[in-house]
Amino acid sequence: MNVAKIVVHHGNKRDANSLFLRFVAIEIVAFMCYNSYIRNLVVILFMCKTKAGCLFLLALVAFIGPKNVWAASSCSYEDQVKLSAEANNVRTTYEIKEILTGNQIEADDGSGMEDETYIGAEVNIYNLTENLYVVVTDSKDDSQTEYYYGDTDNGTIKFLRGNDGLTDIVTYHVSVRSNIADCKGEEYYSVDIVTPMYNYFSSEPLCANSDKYYCQEYITQDLNMSYADFVKQATRDQESTEQEEKENNEEKNDLTSKIVLYTTIGLIVLIIGVATFVIVRKKQRSSVK
Repeated sequence: MNVAKIVVHHGNKRDANSLFLRFVAIEIVAFMCYNSYIRNLVVILFMCKTKAGCLFLLALVAFIGPKNVWAASSCSYEDQVKLSAEANNVRTTYEIKEILTGNQIEADDGSGMEDETYIGAEVNIYNLTENLYVVVTDSKDDSQTEYYYGDTDNGTIKFLRGNDGLTDIVTYHVSVRSNIADCKGEEYYSVDIVTPMYNYFSSEPLCANSDKYYCQEYITQDLNMSYADFVKQATRDQESTEQEEKENNEEKNDLTSKIVLYTTIGLIVLIIGVATFVIVRKKQRSSVK
């Protein structure tokens, strides 16, 4: 609005009308052009008046916004909508479970052979479609694995973290990408699956009946605690908990004592009141006779 006023003041009405029509044209193009690269180019061509100005604006857009300008999808608008909806329906979970190795070992009680197992993490990816595939990156070694719909069981992918004793926290980065030929490889969704490590502190006596995070059996955040730090922290928390329980018990006992006292006093008053009433009543009857 201010620009239009300045143009009218220093130029003429033709300049103001030209500027207005230019802005209208830009809005129409912005609405019609889904492809952000084309839209930005058209806007630049409308706005600049000289060749030098156009070159400067083009260079500026290419420098400060290459990702948003050049990363336009090669798929149609309809395919993008479909891919986005399907990708956002992909779900991920993990489960800590007893996993069979496929080997037989001798039972601890010597009764014979039994299946060998270990405690590990099973990672699950759900709702994959034929239009999508996923690239899973393992944070432990940066290895990547691709999974397509043909690798799934009705859209579900399951893989094991491996028999590593859950000694480390391992993150799987899941990139959900287009499997449609026109825009294959374009990412439409991503998520991190953080699988836990076993917390050896959880088996310590100081962790018995504790709900503190450092006492959880499996954790997804490194504690960064030495054993001495754990003992110090757990002892402090245990003493604090015991003190709170002691104070709570004292309050309960005090409340119970008060209830008993007030109840006793109430009964005594009631008995005295009843006895007084009876005596007075008898005297009234005697005087009447």
